[in-house]
Parts: sequence; C-alpha cells; structure tokens
Amino acid sequence: MKIGNKHIFLGIKLNILGKLLIGIIFLIMLISLIALVGIRNISNLEKTYTEMMVLSNKNNTIHNIKLYFQQIVMPPNDYLIHGNKIELSNFEQLLKEIQQLIYEYSKLVGNKNEQILFDKIESSLIELTALSGNILEIEDPIGNIQGAIMMEEMDGFADSVVTEIEAFLTGDENEREENIKASHLTIIKTSRAIIIVGLLISFCLFTGGFFYVREITRPLKILEIAAQKVSEGDMFVKAEVNTNDEIDNLAKSFNSMIEVLEKTTVSRDYLNGILNRMIDTLIITDAEGKIKIVNKSALDLLGYQEGEIIGQHIGIVMSKEGNKNVQSDINDTKELFKNEHIDNIHNNYHTKAGTVIPVSFSSSLMYNSDNRISGLICIASHNSEFYQGEKEVAQVNSDTEYPFIRTLGEIPLTKRELEILRLITRDQSSNLEIANKLFISVRTVETHRKNIMKKLHTKSVISLVHYAAQNGII
Repeated sequence: MKIGNKHIFLGIKLNILGKLLIGIIFLIMLISLIALVGIRNISNLEKTYTEMMVLSNKNNTIHNIKLYFQQIVMPPNDYLIHGNKIELSNFEQLLKEIQQLIYEYSKLVGNKNEQILFDKIESSLIELTALSGNILEIEDPIGNIQGAIMMEEMDGFADSVVTEIEAFLTGDENEREENIKASHLTIIKTSRAIIIVGLLISFCLFTGGFFYVREITRPLKILEIAAQKVSEGDMFVKAEVNTNDEIDNLAKSFNSMIEVLEKTTVSRDYLNGILNRMIDTLIITDAEGKIKIVNKSALDLLGYQEGEIIGQHIGIVMSKEGNKNVQSDINDTKELFKNEHIDNIHNNYHTKAGTVIPVSFSSSLMYNSDNRISGLICIASHNSEFYQGEKEVAQVNSDTEYPFIRTLGEIPLTKRELEILRLITRDQSSNLEIANKLFISVRTVETHRKNIMKKLHTKSVISLVHYAAQNGII
C-alpha cells in the first residue's frame, strides 16, 4: 500500500529552508511594493507642499511690497501739506524697508512673469525715489504747484505698481488653489493606491500562503497517515513524498524502518489470527498484573468482552479452590511473579457469572531489556471431567499458602528429596515405609516431605504425582 504525493513544489525541488526563504522573499517584495507606493506618493506630497510654501513666501513678500508702495508716497504728500522736514526721515525709513523686501523677492524669482514684475517694481521704485527726493527738497512746499505735479506722478507710479502686484497675486492665488487641488488629489490617489496594494497583498498572502503552506505540510500529512496505518498493524504501507527535502529524507528513513519491521515484526492482524486460533486460553499481563492481551478462547471461557477485561487485574479471573474474594485473589497472584515458570498445575478460573472452572495452568515471566519483569504470560486448558476428579482428591488445608507447583528449568529438589518423591508417587506414602526403605528416621522423612511440599508450593499428593510425571521423575 502506497501513500504518496508526486507533486513538486513550483516545479522545483527545494529543501524546507529554500521554501521558507522563497516565502520570506515574496513577503518582503510585497511589503516593499506598498512601501514604494507610499514613499512615491509622500514624495509627491512633499514636493507639492514645498511649492506651496515657496509660493506662499513669494506672495507674502510681494504683498508687503505692495503695502510699502502704498505707504511710500505718504511722506512726500504730507510734506507738501505741512512742510515738516521729519517726512524726509520717514521716507528714508520706508525706502530702506522696501528695498530689503525687494532684495528678498529677488531671491525668490523663478519664472518670466515673476522677473517682469520684479523689473517693474525695481524701476518704479527708482522713479518714486527720484520724485520724492525732488519734492522733499522744495524750500516752500505748501501750495507749491510744481510739487503737486510731481506728487501726481508719484501716485501714478505707485498705483501702477500696486495694480501690477494685485494682478500677479490674483494669478498666484489661482495657482495656489490649483496646487491645493493637486495636493488633495495626490492624497486621494495615495490612499487609494495604498488600499488597493494592501488588499492585493492580503489576497496574495491568503491565497498564495494557503497553497504554499499546504504544499509544505502535505508531506507531513502523508507521513501521519502512514504512521497511523503502521500503528494499526499494516506493515506494507509506504510513504511516498518526493519533495527532495528534509521531509523526503524522513519519509525514506520511515520506509526503510517499515521494511525492517516488516521482516522482523509480526503484524497485529497476524498475531491476532494466531491468538484467536489457540484452543488454550491466553492471558498476558503487565508487571503489575493488569491484563493487556486476552485471546478469544479465554473470552469465551470466562464470558467477558475484551473491553471489560482489558486493564483489569488478573486476580479477577484466578482464585484458590472455592475462594470468591477477588481482593484476596489479587494478593495471591503476587506469588505468580515470584516464580519464573509454572507448568501445568491445577488452578481455578472465575467466570464473569461467578462460575469456578478448573484449569491446567502454566505461566512464565517476561523480562525487558533491563532484565526487569515486564509482565506475565498465562496459558490454561480446561478439562471438566479430569479436574472434577482431582478436585475430590486434592484438598487444600491452609489458606495461607498458594496451591501452585512451580516447574523450573532445573528441578529444585535434592537427591534425597527426589528419592522420597519417587517413593511417594509409587503409593508408598507412609512415612514409616519410606523411612524403612531408605534406612533413615521417620522424623527425617517428615522433614524432607515438608521441604518438598514447600519447594513445589503444594499440599496435594496428586499434584506431586503430576509434577513427577511431567518432569520425568517417574
């Protein structure tokens, strides 16, 4: 089974770092675009603002020049009326100030019309200065006809300049309004451009980012699906990414791992098939005695559903003869973890309905890589007729000792104990008979017999017979 994606990102094989760098560069380009649009329009606004400021300075200067041209004719006119020589000082002060304004205006002249106006102002000021000088030199100015004629000429020059300036200011006012309109239009264009570019960037980031991120995360999804199928026991799955990046390398390592597992690991379905075909019951626990795996035979015998028994302590199904106290059974099953192997001993299973079923029970401890106990494997077979007969013979006289017989790789009995065990199993169960046979005291036989029962964890003679038969002692 193959799970894969043969699509290559943008037709180019790139590693993850390259893909992220492309995304970052694209994002920087979009941000730069909106920045350039903003900078360009701000530059246009600054240019328009500078032009308006220059125009405003020109207009203020020319307006002040107009006012001084209206005032500069006053001292000569007043001198003709009352003949006070102080008007000469007043004229010189006004002349000095208007000359300063004309000098400032000369630095602001920027086009032909402004130059024409400047020349007009400068020539008119020269004429006004000459006429004012003549008038202010008259010894008897009051009622002087020649002075009145020169005064009329001065007024004509001044009015002409004022008229020219007003006409110029009117034209500049129109230009200023045009500049204001242009500035307003620039602001509107700037706002629209920024909004449009911003929406374009948002759209590109949303759509492009979606497909971009999907192309990067698609291989991860493929690996996730493959890993899920492996966890379900499918050892034939393959993750095909083909992105030529780190994830592609990870997928190849994953596939290699699955190939190794396929050769060395039994799949879950295969294992379940084996377990469910077993006639004997199988229960596997963890190190605490909690059931992890149970096969169909065990479920059928005990009357449980798998979900009901998984996670329960094994003591829920095991008991001593006639013992229905589950907590006591849990405590008793701790003895199982003290015996590496237990082979074919008599035991009872409790069903869900509370029925006691005799079984031939075997168990073996499991160890992890640290050589610590990791669990217990329990196998049992049920033969009602056989165990019913044994039940009538075997009696447990003490509730404090566990009635299991342990079978190890080596028989845990001394040579003398083996001799006594053989005699016991040949129906020579009398301590006196055994003592006479072996030429030892009855007390010594009793001691050996107790040691045998203790080592084999039983007080049932019939169980000793089974043990001897199973281990080739008889």
